Amino acid sequence: FDGMQCVVYHIPMERIRPVSVKQMIIETLSKEIVTCKILPGQVLNERELSLMLGVSRTPVREAIQFLATEGFITGSERKSWRVTVPDVNTICDVFGFRRIIELSGLDALFQLNDDQLLDYAGSLFDDINLDNVRQDRESYLKRDRELHRIFANSLGNSRAMETFNKLSVWVDWVRHLLPRNVITQNGLIEHKNLCAAIRARDLPESKRLLANHISRAEQDFVNLMSKSKNNNFIAEETVL
Repeated sequence: FDGMQCVVYHIPMERIRPVSVKQMIIETLSKEIVTCKILPGQVLNERELSLMLGVSRTPVREAIQFLATEGFITGSERKSWRVTVPDVNTICDVFGFRRIIELSGLDALFQLNDDQLLDYAGSLFDDINLDNVRQDRESYLKRDRELHRIFANSLGNSRAMETFNKLSVWVDWVRHLLPRNVITQNGLIEHKNLCAAIRARDLPESKRLLANHISRAEQDFVNLMSKSKNNNFIAEETVL
């Protein structure tokens, strides 16, 4: 327009990347699997899923194939797709890798000499009690994830963080498979003790408590599998 200046703003911005239909399906299915709304062993039918989600079969097929490469789904197009039934060896591998990353991360956290971050990590569970956990389990799990993420992120290694994020999805899956009372009673006490050691700047005790916490969670799953000989958390022959 006459008499008006055109101002160009040089604002550094990341380009917005549209989320593909395939990615949305991946996120939806993985969330349903991890939260056990779709149980291990559940048969997945491409046609049924495409109708439920209101999309064509192609992105559904691609999403299923991707989740198969991540280990959450097994099978093939010729036979049938099923949600993976987690086995002891796989879960032990996940927890073993997690143990390596988090213990190294805990070392790195103390080496940062960041008192503010140490105090923050050490106080994450101060305002949470057993009643809070029973009433709002997801908020408790959010704190749980945040604490463990602080350890991994302290490494300052993007590849390690990428691996940790993938492992965290499997750990979340195990959390949802385990009985709630196991998560509530053991987890809260262990987190409070671990945070107290971090706040006291006691690295050896913090590492001991973290290692024991991870080992206990791993053993809980092993116990679940051994007690569930009939795998009662596995879906019956229903098709989704």
